[in-house]
Amino acid sequence: MMEDSDVEEEEIIFQNGVTKGTKGGDFDHRGDQLQQQTEPAVLGEQAEEDESTGILPETNFEEVERNDFEALDDQGSSSEELLLGGEDTYTVEEAIDKCGFGLFQLKISCITGVLFMADAFEIIILSILADQLHCDWSLSLPKKALITTVVFVGYLIGASTFGSWSDKYGRKNIVWISSFWIFVFGILSSFAPTLLWMYIARFCVGVGLGGAAQVWPLYAEFLPSRSRGRTLGLMQIFWVIGVLTVVAMAAVVVPLYGWRVLLFLAALPQLVFLILMNFVPESPMFDVVSGQRRNAERTLRIVAKVNKKSLPHGRLTVKFSTESRGTISDLFKTWRTSIASFLLFFIWFVTAFTYYGIVLLSTELFSTGNICEAQVEEHNDCADSCQKLDTAGYLQLIATSSSELVSIFVVLTTIDIIGRKRSLMIFFSLASVFIFLLNLCVDLRYITIFVFVIRGFSSSLFTVIYIYTTEVYPTHIRSIGLGMCSSMARFGPITTPFFAQVLLAYSPRMTVSCYGIFTLLAAIGVLFLPYETKGVKLKSAATIG
Repeated sequence: MMEDSDVEEEEIIFQNGVTKGTKGGDFDHRGDQLQQQTEPAVLGEQAEEDESTGILPETNFEEVERNDFEALDDQGSSSEELLLGGEDTYTVEEAIDKCGFGLFQLKISCITGVLFMADAFEIIILSILADQLHCDWSLSLPKKALITTVVFVGYLIGASTFGSWSDKYGRKNIVWISSFWIFVFGILSSFAPTLLWMYIARFCVGVGLGGAAQVWPLYAEFLPSRSRGRTLGLMQIFWVIGVLTVVAMAAVVVPLYGWRVLLFLAALPQLVFLILMNFVPESPMFDVVSGQRRNAERTLRIVAKVNKKSLPHGRLTVKFSTESRGTISDLFKTWRTSIASFLLFFIWFVTAFTYYGIVLLSTELFSTGNICEAQVEEHNDCADSCQKLDTAGYLQLIATSSSELVSIFVVLTTIDIIGRKRSLMIFFSLASVFIFLLNLCVDLRYITIFVFVIRGFSSSLFTVIYIYTTEVYPTHIRSIGLGMCSSMARFGPITTPFFAQVLLAYSPRMTVSCYGIFTLLAAIGVLFLPYETKGVKLKSAATIG
């Protein structure tokens, strides 16, 4: 393996905040979650101007985690001034680390958790909504599957669009707009008069969900580096609470008032989040790289005051590395990086494909009984025998969904003991075994146990594969590698409805076997990943391994 190369960095002074930031990356709480790491630039007071470039001579700094920042625009160099030497400086990350995890982070965690819960409402409700509309509107199976597919197509578009805008207009602004967007179209979907309008409304909800994923970098940039990984993992608890709440709400609301009232109620948590966002400041890292030093310092003082800590002495700075940025082609520059990238693309796809597939499949199974009793439909209309979830079915959904809560603690306690690769291989293998067990003609109690275990393992896979991908890619291609993997994962929920809802109606055992085969292939693929990353420092070398 190549040794970590020293990174030469330049210290830059801004008079009017002349700097540019570019998209770092993001993804869904499920698997779609990318932490934004920023690198510092020096923001300072006015000093004498360097008439040629306005940039200090090169100075070596300790290497920090690199973000996708563009080179500084030199057109404004005439207004930049040299920094007088000998003055202490500190970065946003150093300030956050000194303040530690305190009351401020706890407040931000709760507010961010409301959005996680609200997003879980809009995603998990899809399996229930498709089941209801299939019968109420006499939908064909492909049309039923499209209800889920259009949401994740919108998610894919929203993640890339709002992601780039968040680096231009701010994390907080984009998250607020995205949440408002979800709220509006969530309400409108409850009044959709036709299937076409339902597709349009749910597609727009998906676009908003993609933009709401920007809450991850906004939240992560307020967390101390030492507790960032574990805290982000524990935040999945809010997602699970959202899953359990929306299923329980559906069990009460749908039989009495119908699916329209359920859709209306599911959008209301977004309104709660919009109100709470008034208490969340903009990311100080974004303020720094966009030249708003005063705003960043004001936010950091609030963090320090709430946590009853003091800020470091000196002036707020940000460092830009002169190391060249990675490109997509760098993911395939050598045979080792090519193999690793293709394997990770496939593993991310299978992880999302399996998780959302089991969510949809469990709804179908609990409404019919088991694979042997699953109805084989030969017509595109909803027959008189169309079956919806009853009270027992909703209770089974709640029971199996609770496995995701257990999986969070299993991952956090085992990943550093048995390692990343071994965890992935075990989770994929066991998920495959229990998926194949769904083909047995057994009592519904056993089906519930099988689905419980599968949901737990498939949920665990999201956390592990994200951590492994972050650690295996070298610094200069880490962001773009995670972004590409996240994009590949989106194709999982886009395609899985045509297996879990369409193919299931024609060949239940073939459907289940497809999921079992995919997870088994993913387990085999893990064996060929470059190396174990447990305990390995993040790489800045140009190659993997």
